Amino acid sequence: MLQQLLDDRRQNEYLEVFDPKKFPSLKFAMLYWSQNVRAVVGMHGGGFYNLYFATAPLSVVEIWPVSADGRQVHATTNLFWEVSRLRGFDYWLLPATTVSASSSDANADCSMITAAVRLALGRGYATVLEPFYQGTTWSA
Repeated sequence: MLQQLLDDRRQNEYLEVFDPKKFPSLKFAMLYWSQNVRAVVGMHGGGFYNLYFATAPLSVVEIWPVSADGRQVHATTNLFWEVSRLRGFDYWLLPATTVSASSSDANADCSMITAAVRLALGRGYATVLEPFYQGTTWSA
């Protein structure tokens, strides 16, 4: 779905799974993130620390694991939102229900991810007044 979105945009964009092992040093990874990355999509985790090397414009779609009963799996809910806002990045947080005791095993809604990337790439930055959790609907 994401590759099709990029193909339809005809902006010479491509989908790539980031592999830190392909870079001979941290310097090359930092250069890659600062010069080549326009959007990041991934499950909450340490890979998002590479945001420190990225430059705007950048859209971040963080997939957030929640348990089947709706509770958060991680306590650091706003860590990468804060990094994104401080660095001027567009940020989307999308929930994914965990399927096991491991927070890395979760079911994410691919159509929601694709919609977030489409919006993010199509309009640039999120405005300051937009909700904290742009991809989550709130209820009282």
